[in-house]
Amino acid sequence: MGRIEAVTFDFWNTLYVEDLDALRRRRDRRVSIAQAYFASASRRLPSKPLREALETAIGRISALRRDEHRAAGHEEVGQMIAEALGFRLDDGDARTLAEAVSSAGRDYPPVPADGAGLVLAALGDAALGVISDTGLTFGMHLRQAMDAHGLAGAFGHFTWSDETLTTKPAARQFLYTLHMLGVPPDRAVHVGDLEAADIVGAREVGMRTIRVGDTSLPSQAEAVVPTLAAVVEVLRRWGMQM
Repeated sequence: MGRIEAVTFDFWNTLYVEDLDALRRRRDRRVSIAQAYFASASRRLPSKPLREALETAIGRISALRRDEHRAAGHEEVGQMIAEALGFRLDDGDARTLAEAVSSAGRDYPPVPADGAGLVLAALGDAALGVISDTGLTFGMHLRQAMDAHGLAGAFGHFTWSDETLTTKPAARQFLYTLHMLGVPPDRAVHVGDLEAADIVGAREVGMRTIRVGDTSLPSQAEAVVPTLAAVVEVLRRWGMQM
């Protein structure tokens, strides 16, 4: 293995963790956004079917990720919401709806994991990237949330599944990110929480891996740590210059 020149991170449950109050507000905000959108098109819909339609869309997005390693684009997500309500939109309207709904995740985002800022600062001049699957909150709004928290500037590239239309563990997600960072796989480490998506996918392209989560569970990762903050010590042990 070469010296470590790049570190990539998963977003959900790695760099960021869910805040239950923000999650509740985000869900409510999605409903109000969708309600206002359809009202502007003379479709007045109560909250309950809208909430159910949004949950149906989340289920379909998850099924695509699980069964096909594919992500839905913005137009497709908008159509999923509309179809759950019994009608279709043209592509432009579907995109407008989906991106409006997505903005709720920027307004009520998850929060940085404990020590996230210190970890990124410790990595110094290393090339850093984010490789993340997305749901109803698109990458552009997650990045805006990261920018508001002062973290986005540390990263040289962001790979979001709603933009590539591919999800982890597909090799493309990792190889494309490393290409954009200008670092080969044998000089890169991926940090994530999901064994099947993060660890298996990164290892298959030749990256070293660190899984963040329950250290009692079996893993193919070269290292398993309980928290994001513990990643720095592993990288130092592997000889990374900081």
